[in-house]
Amino acid sequence: MDYRYVKEQISIYWVLIVAVFFIATSLSCVGSSAPIGLPAGVIVGESLYIGTMDKDIRSLNLNTGELVWVHKFDNDDGSNIAFYGDPFVNNDCEGCTSGSIYFTSYNGNLYIVRFENVNGQKNSKLDTDIRIGAGQPIVGGSVLIEESLMVPSSDGKLYAYDLDQFTKAWEFPTSNKIWTTPTLKDSVVYFGSLDQSLYAVNTINGTLAWDKPFKTNAAIVSRPLILDQTVYVGSFDGVFYGVDTETGLEKARFSDAGGWYWGGAITDGETIFVGSLNGSIYALNKFDLSLKWTIDVKSSIVGSPIILSDKLVFSASDGRLRTVNLSDGQNMRQCKLDIKLKSNLVSNGKMVFISGDDHSIRGIIVNSNGNLNEEWVHYTNKEDPVPREFDRSC
Repeated sequence: MDYRYVKEQISIYWVLIVAVFFIATSLSCVGSSAPIGLPAGVIVGESLYIGTMDKDIRSLNLNTGELVWVHKFDNDDGSNIAFYGDPFVNNDCEGCTSGSIYFTSYNGNLYIVRFENVNGQKNSKLDTDIRIGAGQPIVGGSVLIEESLMVPSSDGKLYAYDLDQFTKAWEFPTSNKIWTTPTLKDSVVYFGSLDQSLYAVNTINGTLAWDKPFKTNAAIVSRPLILDQTVYVGSFDGVFYGVDTETGLEKARFSDAGGWYWGGAITDGETIFVGSLNGSIYALNKFDLSLKWTIDVKSSIVGSPIILSDKLVFSASDGRLRTVNLSDGQNMRQCKLDIKLKSNLVSNGKMVFISGDDHSIRGIIVNSNGNLNEEWVHYTNKEDPVPREFDRSC
């Protein structure tokens, strides 16, 4: 392990951990600290809905970046608001006329944005905000199965709420904070905890679906990926695991990375793609997690990658957005944005959307050959958020 790797590993650890109050004693060392978020968004029709570093929720036009709608929180409501988990929409809104979008916040609240089309215009409003549990920080996103909403909390519990009256149906305790966005399959919800375990819980009654949790050797914060009968997840022990969804027993592992896994893995149905804080992307065989190919960009990969056609698109904390071939990791193209990129990517199939640490949200076209073209930038901390003229990074 070289010095560059060690320095990068320690740096990204403290940036992420201190930012979301992972260790209470560290806060006394750094003084007053406020969470900033790693905001990602969700696409509804021609709009991107996203929680921002400036403590608001807004929707942007996908093609232009122009502001469509915004809800700003007042000073009291805005304390400790920060968006880490990805929001989600409650149905497939391709052409739908109404729906709800769920945002989890570090202040312990769940915010529900309601949208509907009226006379051809999409109207949005903050419909509901709910305190989850005792109001401990929420880092992971929520998920919906039928009429039950699953919300993870830093109090170490996964909560299930009935949507009708938003009453608590059940809660499942772990022995440490839950920062993972859960993943659903059938009637089971899968999630990790800082107690080093992967859990499978029955969504009907909140009971453990396995004989016991699957134990790793360090915290789990990445979102589990499910393919066929395997749940895949990376741990801070530097190992990427494949676990049987039915039994909770290990089926395979990839141990060559050595770095921590923060972002969740993705798949094209045959290959598992996952990034590590050691600066590498790994393409793994779905059956035995043997290595197909890898690339090292020498900068921590925090957000999850995405797949566009035959390209893998991913960002790194060096401020570069990159594309490579899915098949072999070759033919790299990149866009040097010169900002810290740590959030998950969002895509409509033609463009990718990402937020940076300079209060920006950017729309970038991904061409069929992998070339990247920055189409627009939206600054959430400026009165005129979309500059008409700006120096495009690519």
